[in-house]
Amino acid sequence: MATLVLLRGLMRDSRHWGEFLSLLQKKIALVSETDHKVLALDTLGNGALSSELSPTDIRHYAANINQRLLALDEDDIYLVGLSMGGMITLELLNNACVSQAKLELNSHGLAVKNGLNLRIKGAVVINSSAANLSSWYQRFQVLPVIKAMLDAVAMLFKHRANTGKLSLIEICVIKLTTRRFGNDLALMALWSRYRRDCRTGFLSIVRQLLACSRYKVLVKDGDLAGNGDTKAASIIEPSSKALPAKPLLDEVPLTLICGKNDNLVSPSCSMQLAQAYNAELLVFDDAGHDLSLDSPNQLCDAIIRACKLSMQ
Repeated sequence: MATLVLLRGLMRDSRHWGEFLSLLQKKIALVSETDHKVLALDTLGNGALSSELSPTDIRHYAANINQRLLALDEDDIYLVGLSMGGMITLELLNNACVSQAKLELNSHGLAVKNGLNLRIKGAVVINSSAANLSSWYQRFQVLPVIKAMLDAVAMLFKHRANTGKLSLIEICVIKLTTRRFGNDLALMALWSRYRRDCRTGFLSIVRQLLACSRYKVLVKDGDLAGNGDTKAASIIEPSSKALPAKPLLDEVPLTLICGKNDNLVSPSCSMQLAQAYNAELLVFDDAGHDLSLDSPNQLCDAIIRACKLSMQ
């Protein structure tokens, strides 16, 4: 049995997957004889962990997720990361959670290399980016953000009778990240309620933004020198021609997915990641940043294929 672990992005938590979780679970059950599980985890500072102060380094988010993965009983683990969740997924695959370079046996009797759970069998990264592969204006498209903010203000004014039920921030997020639900008052009201019930603190939001803006994928020093040495790793600069190392677990397949009409993160960021990792890239033509909203069925099918769950 396997578990699909889903990680969301900046200022989001497991609640924001909505009906996508049950849809993915149902679709897996239709194609697999094995009872696989779908599990959404909150990241530090978000959702159930909103009382925690968010770190300013993606490695710390990955280390926290890594420890929680080790507590799972299932044999195989597949990671699905959206946006910032994709950065955490890449960090887990790049085995950068801890500094040891030897196999250890944890309390569960599971082999762990550099703190990375060896049961991770595949990963899907959606609309994500890295600072040393893409420019800041590709990773954070300013003009669409400004437009979403202005549209959110206009909508809040138009529906001012429901001001107490609608959050300006959530309206803005929805208008920026989805093509299909940009005027969906029910979704806006729901996410606004999520925010009232449990919100990410302002300082944590700032620290998450900082962590994302600074995130860089790793390269093997040997790749720069051409000698294949994997004992040490360094960070490449945007101008460097060196490519990131593949995940240290070379047998772990990595699939990149992006929305062609993503107004927050340019699709070119996913293209650059796919090229760097020599990984498959899927482009959803009529979708924005949040593919779980815009193309839920297509995304489910892509995840199932990428993780080869129909064969299990």
